[in-house]
Amino acid sequence: MNAAAPLDFLLGLGLGYAGGLLGITGGVIAVPMLGLLGFGQQVAQGTSLVMQLPTGIVGLWHYTRRSALSVRLMGTLAIASGTATYLGARLAIHLPGPPLRKGFAVFLALVATFTIWNAYRRRSMQFELPWPYAAFVGACGGFCSGLFGVGGATFTIPLLTILFGVSQAQAQGLALSVVLPAIVIAIPTYTLAGLADWPTGLALGVGAVCTVGFGVALAHRLPERVLRFVLCLVLYAGASALWIHG
Repeated sequence: MNAAAPLDFLLGLGLGYAGGLLGITGGVIAVPMLGLLGFGQQVAQGTSLVMQLPTGIVGLWHYTRRSALSVRLMGTLAIASGTATYLGARLAIHLPGPPLRKGFAVFLALVATFTIWNAYRRRSMQFELPWPYAAFVGACGGFCSGLFGVGGATFTIPLLTILFGVSQAQAQGLALSVVLPAIVIAIPTYTLAGLADWPTGLALGVGAVCTVGFGVALAHRLPERVLRFVLCLVLYAGASALWIHG
């Protein structure tokens, strides 16, 4: 048994709660955290993916129980995500770690800035696009998930609220349908390249599935602006940790 497994399990408890609350599977927190613990950027991403798979499955189940999620949107997002993830993952394993880490930090900061700007401006942008347009959103989210190991959900959530008029909680649930096929496709790519620590990822995942439902329950009780603000704080914190570590 991995000597660090108990600590990884405890860390997973926190990651699961945060992932359930924000609809992000916890990877956006896990990757910087693993980097601070000494993992290289690609290994941190691959290990995070192992943790995210069970977390995302349980999280999506809880969101579908509590929210009226569009099956057409979910299917479109999932199919488009799966087709784009492999390209991002193949690119990631061939890039040097430090530039990838810096790029991920900038990506998170930009998503957070856009989300909070749109949420707190006098009149938020709001459209009602038909569901087929979700394919573009899913493809972009899948590519981000493959490239950075995470990020598909954080990219997808604000676009779903703006372009398709869904609530923040519904967008967080739908975003998991982007993340899950991306994770399934990206894990073998990282694993075959020797860039995933499975014992650590599994210990984190076991802890995460124990608390993700509690996070989802809280997400459906908080006001939308509060949820967006908390998400942005997490993204800025992750971006800062990645930039400093890089």
